[in-house]
Amino acid sequence: MDAADDDVMDLEDKSQQELDEVKKQYLDLAAGAQKEPDQRKAS
Repeated sequence: MDAADDDVMDLEDKSQQELDEVKKQYLDLAAGAQKEPDQRKAS
């Protein structure tokens, strides 16, 4: 098993609340990453 398999196994053990928190963190990260190029264009 590689690291990706381990990550999937870890997700399977999480509660729905924990999964929702992980999802929120990734959405926040993605939103920040999307704003960064927009800010560069505006400069």
